[in-house]
Amino acid sequence: MKKREVFGCILFGLLTALGLRCFYGNAGSDALLWILAPTAWWTQILGGPAFLYEPGVGYVNHEIRYIIAPSCAGVRFLTLSLAMLIVIFVPSQKSRRQGYAWTILSIPGAWLFTGIVNGLRMVLSIYLPKLFQGLGLMDGWLTWERLHTIIGTSVYFTALLILYQVGAWISRRMGGRECSRLGGAGVPALWYFLVVLGIPFVRRALAGNYQGFGAYAGVILTVCLSILCLTRIGGALGRGWRRQKTK
Repeated sequence: MKKREVFGCILFGLLTALGLRCFYGNAGSDALLWILAPTAWWTQILGGPAFLYEPGVGYVNHEIRYIIAPSCAGVRFLTLSLAMLIVIFVPSQKSRRQGYAWTILSIPGAWLFTGIVNGLRMVLSIYLPKLFQGLGLMDGWLTWERLHTIIGTSVYFTALLILYQVGAWISRRMGGRECSRLGGAGVPALWYFLVVLGIPFVRRALAGNYQGFGAYAGVILTVCLSILCLTRIGGALGRGWRRQKTK
């Protein structure tokens, strides 16, 4: 691909992601049916309860008193996934056709992936608090709000790591060049920290309001670094196992 073609694809992808974020970031449930509906459907497929849609509210289950509301839509994760897929992998495509195809297909791909990830997050958000409460773990530091943050961070961060690896694999299968020297989890981790911590920090700095941000950032960093450590350990064990197998 020529540089101007790469630039055009990246610009299109970023503008699409920004448009989704600006238009749907604070939208109501009726405007977010395109992402709330597959989330509710997939939540039920994964073993969660059935939800009924209530206009202006979201998908509701009155028995367990749980709502899949607009705040659960995952628009930020969708835009993050879309931007990462295009900015990181379009430059590695060799032909114009491949670059254009990657750019266009990244939009439904990111939407589908977000629905799957959101469904998993919903199931964990429904059952884990009950489990932890039954074990007596919700009485101290682990509040409902912190547990919600931990679940969301664990699911979204892990999903972004997986999406990057899947994207890299597909790109290689298409004959694409290596897209980054950071490798492994470095690239998606940087993207995640930029969107989840970097942008909110700048907003708070401009507003002069840092209240609660330190504790929030501490939880985010602890969860993400723990996941990165586990991936490193898992990778080392996998390489060791493969070496033993080839001997």
